[in-house]
Amino acid sequence: QNRMASNSTCPYLDTSCAPWASCYVDSYLPCTNGFIGNFFLLIVYSIVIVVATKAIHDGITKITESLNIHSVFVKIFLGTITPILYILPNTIIMIAVTIGSGEFAEQQKQLNIGIGILSGTIITTLSTIWSISLLLGRSTIQNGEMIDNLGQHNQTFMQTGITIDNETWRHCLIMTFSPLLLGIIQAPAFATMKDTIDKQLSVEDPYLLSTCILSLVLFVAYIIYRSFRLQLLQRIVREENRRKIVNDIINRFINNITTSNSPNNAENIANQNLPDNWEQLAQSHQKENDVKEEILLVLKCSAIIIIGFCFIIVFSKPLVLTIMNTCSNFGSFNKPEFYVSFLIVPFLTGGPLYLHCFAESSYKKRKNVSLAFCNLYLYVILHNTFCLGIFVLCMYINQTVWIFTSETLAVMLVILIVGLFSLVNVTIKAYVGFIFALLQPLSIIFIVILEYVNLT
Repeated sequence: QNRMASNSTCPYLDTSCAPWASCYVDSYLPCTNGFIGNFFLLIVYSIVIVVATKAIHDGITKITESLNIHSVFVKIFLGTITPILYILPNTIIMIAVTIGSGEFAEQQKQLNIGIGILSGTIITTLSTIWSISLLLGRSTIQNGEMIDNLGQHNQTFMQTGITIDNETWRHCLIMTFSPLLLGIIQAPAFATMKDTIDKQLSVEDPYLLSTCILSLVLFVAYIIYRSFRLQLLQRIVREENRRKIVNDIINRFINNITTSNSPNNAENIANQNLPDNWEQLAQSHQKENDVKEEILLVLKCSAIIIIGFCFIIVFSKPLVLTIMNTCSNFGSFNKPEFYVSFLIVPFLTGGPLYLHCFAESSYKKRKNVSLAFCNLYLYVILHNTFCLGIFVLCMYINQTVWIFTSETLAVMLVILIVGLFSLVNVTIKAYVGFIFALLQPLSIIFIVILEYVNLT
């Protein structure tokens, strides 16, 4: 299936090299031919990606904490820069998928990793992560709305849940219509499903280019829309400032802790002792700080973000090649690289954002829960616009074919199910989380069945 580096059929394996030498022509990091060695390298490269992604997210958080709530930079950073930073790790890996010297069949096979990242991230976000956020944020429902932080003793999952605000509802509406972009590229794939590769290329090329242009245009339009939602952006800064003050109180509490108190109660005590004028305190603290210190903080955090992206750029291609080489040991199993990337990569690149959403939801307040779900919907929208646009652009340049019908249908179904349900039900009861958590395994079963019966 592959083109050998030297008169062989494998494009990346050089059988003349030592077991731990650089056995990939396109790789500049160590690799191996054995399954155990590749599995070990997969763990190592995954850890590097996780650390780099966390560094990026920490840098974003520190910069957000330093922002003045009324600063114009709020629009620039939170409205424009932050969304791009969130999705660049996945985008970089998806670009790495399309880079290589392999022949058409090998390039087409590597695309399974790219579509696995795209579909896996969207489905994981709207199933597992969405459900956990719902269960963490649930509070008592009265008169059709959640009551902030009200006790749940002796209450069932039918009596507790969350309520989202209007801003989150608008983001959900945009997300629900975003699969139309997938429909554009999927239409010619349906029409040429049984045709030759040359026929598919000639028919799909204009659709690939159209999808790329439309995706990037809609991405820019969404970023502009988000930049003008000043109330949402100010709420993000406000929550980061509040969290910073709470953490300071927690640290003071832990330093003076007595045997009668437990560290587990530190956050609750901090929230209870949060002064009413904490916003004024945060703003005055920002004013008291020297301007040079603020600039140095931003420069330091920017350097951390850049270093994080450098590590992702360096390790993306080795990660892709290691996934390919690991999956080559799975025998006749169909598209194993797709399922590996579907299940693993979303947590590598989206882990910090997911944990941030869990932390927001755990406050059990409507504004925090709404902010968490708004971030989840934002993440899906960005993948359905920017990531999709860059991916199909790389496909257009490399002259590869969109043959991901089952994966596309699974993504569209999950988005429509979650989106339409959330649009109709502003208040969502907790038991729904258990149902939507099944969407991820059901999506995998759905894809396997379609592939097995060759309907796609």
